[in-house]
Amino acid sequence: MKFTIKTKLIAALCVPLLLIGVVFISSLINTQSSVLAVERSNVESKVTALLNDGLKGQVDTVTRSISDYYELSKLESIKKDLSVEMKTFKRTIEKIYESSDSKRAAEASIYAFINHHRWDNGRYFFAYNATSWISPAYGSDFSNIGLNGYDKKDADGKYFVRDVVEAAKNNSIGFSQYAFLNPTTQKIEDKITASFYFKPLDLVIATGEYLSTLKQNNIAAALHAISIAQYGKNGYFWIQDKDGKILAHPKAEIVGTKLASTTSIAAGIRNKPEAFVKIQYQNPTTKKTENKLVYARIIFPEWGWTIASGSYESDVFFIQEGLTKATNEIFEERTSLMIIVSLVLIVFSFIVAIWVISFTLKGIASQKELINAISHELRTPIARLRFGVEMMESSTSRTEQVRYVDGVQQDLDELDLLISELLTYGRFDQNAPELQMPEQAITPWLKAVLADLGAEVSVDLQSTFLVEQNAQGCFDPKYLQRAVSNLVQNAAKYGNGQVMVTLEHPDKHYLIHVDDNGPGIPDAERERVFEAFARLDSSRCRESGGYGLGLAIVKRILDSHHGSVSITTSPLGGSRFTLRW
Repeated sequence: MKFTIKTKLIAALCVPLLLIGVVFISSLINTQSSVLAVERSNVESKVTALLNDGLKGQVDTVTRSISDYYELSKLESIKKDLSVEMKTFKRTIEKIYESSDSKRAAEASIYAFINHHRWDNGRYFFAYNATSWISPAYGSDFSNIGLNGYDKKDADGKYFVRDVVEAAKNNSIGFSQYAFLNPTTQKIEDKITASFYFKPLDLVIATGEYLSTLKQNNIAAALHAISIAQYGKNGYFWIQDKDGKILAHPKAEIVGTKLASTTSIAAGIRNKPEAFVKIQYQNPTTKKTENKLVYARIIFPEWGWTIASGSYESDVFFIQEGLTKATNEIFEERTSLMIIVSLVLIVFSFIVAIWVISFTLKGIASQKELINAISHELRTPIARLRFGVEMMESSTSRTEQVRYVDGVQQDLDELDLLISELLTYGRFDQNAPELQMPEQAITPWLKAVLADLGAEVSVDLQSTFLVEQNAQGCFDPKYLQRAVSNLVQNAAKYGNGQVMVTLEHPDKHYLIHVDDNGPGIPDAERERVFEAFARLDSSRCRESGGYGLGLAIVKRILDSHHGSVSITTSPLGGSRFTLRW
């Protein structure tokens, strides 16, 4: 099988392009797979780290939110709160005293108020005379009224009334502690008393509360806050003690119990401030037992608490898959786009390669046709020269020899003209010469060109100027003169003795019309006449003249001016050639 030169050239250019494209696309797909594998690994480690940090952050947040309860359970905070309460109560006593009509009336009102007033949580008040140690009011037990408390002792044998009175007289708000039986727990517990001295009645007024009760209120509030705290879809917290006993949990039914998971956490955090522990627990979303990564931290040492929260592996996997999927989609989209672009570029390269090859081969064919045409054009004058020389050699008549010499000279002039036309055409056909196009007056220039042509052609050459005398235009006077001359000579040659040249400037372009009254050019031939060596008259006799290069040169001159030349029917009946630039 034989292949044409065009097929071989296309194969030589396109096959390497195709191989490069295939290698590039394969490399791109392999790169995508490698990058996604690394990205999946990175995402897994990053998601795990982020979730761990997230668990720590959530525990930090909830711990800070309940830290106030812990601080309030401390003795100093309890004293501060009791001090505020007692100051308020003291101001009330002072107002009762000031509003009473007499001291006796004030005593009756104040004692009645102490006996019956209860603080928010039911805490009662009592009073002792600072001198006689006798109680005139006792809110919890009226049987103590009128009794001397000087020798009263607490469970530890301390004279607690003496301590209360002494603390009140020496401080604006005095504090003292003593041990008593807590009727709620039926245990001997520490009770803290706050007291103040009311001098107008020589009276010490006091109130007290068991420390366990005050602390338990804060502990209960903190545990409740933990049990209802949530974050995200499945995020929650729980509190357990050092042995794994659950103190607070969203599932109230397991509070107070020990689970295998909480025991594992207690073992994992023993002797550590914090720890990550993996346990098995039921996922409320999937209803399946799954691995759960728990972050546990010891908080509030006085309470002995461990706070914990965790995330299920399925949640980690879900987040990881979401991120990886998003990355994969982005990568696939970009990879697909790059593959499409690559394929388009490959196809475009094929088209360009085929076009370049076709254009090059067309140029080679054109050059071949040009060479053939030149050879054909040269053959006629050379044949006439040979004939003239042979005739001169055989002729004996001086008159005939002179006639043959004249013929040879005309043939040499014809050859010189042909070579000149070929050189001009060749300059424009290969590399257009650099034109000199200054802005200049066009009317005087065209009038001078037509004046020279009027002396060369034997026709009625007329002109019309439809522009101002000083109209300016940008053009190369040398080459545009050549174009006008070729058209006028062509009109004179094929017309019937009348040629009209018109200059106008209807818009931003200049137009030069060359009209003749000849036979005109058929519509089908109006494009072909601008090709090199194209002639409607197939004869090559000396009378018809020309080599079919004149109009081809005109077209290339106008192309160099970024203009055009066209053919229409002339108002004179023949052809109208229009230069536009």
